[in-house]
Amino acid sequence: MDSKFGFRLKTLRKEKQLTQEEVAKLLNVHKGTISNWENGYRFPEEKTLLKMAEIFDCTLDYLLGRTDVKKPENKATHTKKDIEEMVNEIIQVLIDTGEITQEEVESGELSPEKRKRLLLKVEKAIKLSQELKKL
Repeated sequence: MDSKFGFRLKTLRKEKQLTQEEVAKLLNVHKGTISNWENGYRFPEEKTLLKMAEIFDCTLDYLLGRTDVKKPENKATHTKKDIEEMVNEIIQVLIDTGEITQEEVESGELSPEKRKRLLLKVEKAIKLSQELKKL
């Protein structure tokens, strides 16, 4: 085995107790293709690599041998300050669009419906920010 990728592929396949033929079926390729990848003779296309990472529940960096961390722990990616800034920006947009008033914000007397809308917008902003950090 010449490549770190080939070694990782074979190791991951064996950890999942899959044969080359089974992996080939999952990836819609021939059994010999899996052998070629494992032995470092060939290299898969990008879409196939993505599918492999999904099948073996690991990152592309791990699969390609760039890291020894199979799948990083899910940790919060935003600090309290980041979230406060996002909330303040969203509140300002809601004020600017007339959905809430400055008085409602300052008094802390938002209706349950407006609180729910604010929370949904904050959750969407956090998810979007997390997706953008992945790029």
